Amino acid sequence: GRGFAVVADEVRNLAQRTQESTEEIQHMIEELQSSASEATNNMQQSQSVVERCLSSAQISTQKIEKAVASIDQVDGLLIHISSATDQQSAVSREVAGSIARISQCAAQVLETAQQIESGGFELGAMGAKLKTHTLGFKI
Repeated sequence: GRGFAVVADEVRNLAQRTQESTEEIQHMIEELQSSASEATNNMQQSQSVVERCLSSAQISTQKIEKAVASIDQVDGLLIHISSATDQQSAVSREVAGSIARISQCAAQVLETAQQIESGGFELGAMGAKLKTHTLGFKI
C-alpha cells in the first residue's frame, strides 16, 4: 500500500513536470515562429526598399545621361556660335537662333539637374531607411 502511494506521487509529479515542460516548449516554438515571421516581414520590406533604390538609381542614371547629352549639345552649339560671329549680318540672324536654342538647352540642363538633385535626396532617404531596417538583423 504505502509503496504504491509513493510511486503514484512520483508519477503525478513526473506528469506535472512533463506538462510544464511541454507548455514551455510550446511557448518557445510560438516565440520562434513569431520571430521567424517578423524576420520574413523585415526581409520583404528591405527587399522593397532595395527595389525602390535600384529604380531610383536607374532613373538617376537616365537623367545623368540626358544631362550629358544636353551638355554635348550645348558644347556643339557654342562652337557653332563662335564661328558664326565672324560672318556677315545675315549670319547674325542665325547666331540669334542658335542663342535661343542654347537658352532652351540650358533650361533643360537646369531642369535635369534639379531632377537629379531630387533623385539624390530620395536615394539618400531610402538608404537611411534601408540602414534602419537592416539594423534589426543579427547575424
